[in-house]
Amino acid sequence: MSYIFHSFFLGIIFYALAHFYRGDHSKWIFYAGLLFSLVCGLLVGVSYQSYYQGGDTFLFYSYAREFNNSTDGKLTSYLHALFFKDIPILGNEPRTQFFVKLISPLVLFTPDYWILSLYMSLLSFVASWYFLTKVTTQFPDLRFPAYFAVLFFPSAIFWTSGILKDNLASVAAMFLIGSLLSFYWGQRLKAIEIIVAALCLVILIQLKFYAAGVLMVCGLLLLLSGFLSNHSLSVKLSAYLSVLILGFFLMEYLHPWMRLERLPLTIYENHTLILQRSSPNDVLTFMGLNPTYGSMMANLPLAIVAGLFRPFIWEHLEWISIGIRMENVVLIILVVLNLYKWRKISPVPIVITGLLLIFTLSGFIALSTPNFGTLSRYKSLYLPYFVLLISIIPFRYVLLQQQSNE
Repeated sequence: MSYIFHSFFLGIIFYALAHFYRGDHSKWIFYAGLLFSLVCGLLVGVSYQSYYQGGDTFLFYSYAREFNNSTDGKLTSYLHALFFKDIPILGNEPRTQFFVKLISPLVLFTPDYWILSLYMSLLSFVASWYFLTKVTTQFPDLRFPAYFAVLFFPSAIFWTSGILKDNLASVAAMFLIGSLLSFYWGQRLKAIEIIVAALCLVILIQLKFYAAGVLMVCGLLLLLSGFLSNHSLSVKLSAYLSVLILGFFLMEYLHPWMRLERLPLTIYENHTLILQRSSPNDVLTFMGLNPTYGSMMANLPLAIVAGLFRPFIWEHLEWISIGIRMENVVLIILVVLNLYKWRKISPVPIVITGLLLIFTLSGFIALSTPNFGTLSRYKSLYLPYFVLLISIIPFRYVLLQQQSNE
């Protein structure tokens, strides 16, 4: 009976979203993007079952169910445990504790892992569509690049669907960036959007504190560029440098690992730990990496390239990575096309701050996470925005070619 109820309930949600949330976009694009997200969420479970023999995604659901059962079905006990008690089995894992507690209310109302996966994938799609509508409202000619990057780029959708922390972190980032761009472009923000954006900031800080810090700094730089549009270059540079320095120091308060004196050691320790747990054929290698700022900066260019384009197609890895390697070929081709048409690239503030966000996250994540498989999952946080930026010129070129042939 519960499966019939959830099927009916999900159908109502799909219809309501298509009717009230789709806007003037094609219903076929809307439903195709929604279906792709739902299928990817289920495939996450299938792949973890078959390749990892279970893994995190099933453990998260199991932990949430055990957490709910430990409260004996009493609302007061549940609320007390939710806000004031740790889950003993998770020990010193605050991000997992937060994620498991966050999904526990949904677990109460879903009969099994697979139904919850559909709801989590639906949430991911809603966030992606929100970001997409903000971009295409301001730039209607970017619809096809946005569809490609936000709805249909395989690994980005796969790793941000289903019951994964990466899903919820991506949802938070999508809503935050969408609302930030809306404010920057002068679009009207409803009260509910502001509330959701504030909640998403809290979620992102809890799940990916480093991403929240970088996003806040880049967001401030973008907003500042709007306020300083009529000022001299020297005033702009002084203001931008001040925000960067201030942001660098304020990020210390997001997490102890972000303290200036601790940051290189944090990256190095995480890098070393992942190397020890990984196969030698499945890792990035850096030149004399050590826990100093000098070493980190010397390896940063290589890390940015790795965070965006590796593994390369010729690297000897397991067959399961062939899809990721083919995607990276597509990314390289798109970048080459942009370089070929570089005169058409406008260095506007939104592009500059977007690339700053992408390069910073890709470099930071690649240095601290040298395993190719984990890197492919973590890069889903910034991959849609990178794909969008590098797809604009190629899509416009194709469109112009079609128009000229007509």
